[in-house]
Amino acid sequence: MISFVQSNANGGAATVTLDGVTAGNLIVVGFYEVKYDASPSTLSCSDGTSSLTAVAESDGTYVRWRFFYLLSANSGNRTYTISGGGKGPSLTVMEFSYTGNLSLEDYSNNYADYTTSITSGNVQPSGPSLVIGGAISYAGGEYSSCQINGVAYDGLKSYVDLTDWPPMWYRIVSSGFDGAATCTTASAGWYAASAVSFLEQAAGGGIPPWMLSRTRAIQHLMVR
Repeated sequence: MISFVQSNANGGAATVTLDGVTAGNLIVVGFYEVKYDASPSTLSCSDGTSSLTAVAESDGTYVRWRFFYLLSANSGNRTYTISGGGKGPSLTVMEFSYTGNLSLEDYSNNYADYTTSITSGNVQPSGPSLVIGGAISYAGGEYSSCQINGVAYDGLKSYVDLTDWPPMWYRIVSSGFDGAATCTTASAGWYAASAVSFLEQAAGGGIPPWMLSRTRAIQHLMVR
C-alpha cells in the first residue's frame, strides 16, 4: 500500500528539506524554473548521500519542469539539492511509504504557449500506482483545478501553499487508466508540465521495459 508521508517546497532556491525521513521510502522531487538560457544546463539532484534518478524533462519555451526520484530513501533530516539550475530554481519534494516493490512505470511531458489549460500528456498506470503531476506557467497567474485523469488530487503542494506558485499534486490509484495531469491558470501563459507514475507490486515483482509501449520502452532505457 502506498501512503503519503510529508512534503515541502522552496521557492527561488536550489535546496529543499524534509525532516525525519524514513529509510526505504520513496522520495520525489519536482524541479522547475523560468529559463534564462535558451540551452539549459544538465541537472542533477542529491540528498547528500545518494543521487536521485532523473526523469526526462519537460522543456517549454520559457520554463521547464523535471522530476527526480529515489526509490529507497536515506533516513533522517535530508536536504535535496539541485545542481546545474539557472538563476531562479525552485523545488518541491514529497515522501511516500509503500509495502511492496515500487518501480517507475510511466511518464509524460508536454508544453504549450499562451493558454490557460495545462496538460502533461497521458500516462498509463496499471495500478495500484502513485501518479504525480507538476506544472509551471510563465505569466499564467494563479493555478486551480489540479486533477489527474479528470479526478481531483489526493494531495497538493506549492511554495508556502500559495496558489500563484507552481503546484505538484498526486493521486494514489488502485486501477489503471490512460489520462493526464491537468490544471488551469487564471491568465494565458507559457507552460511546461509533467506526469510520472510508480507501480507497486508484491515482493519479487517489477516492470521491465518490454512491458511498456515501444516508445515508452526506448525513453525508459534512455533515462536510465
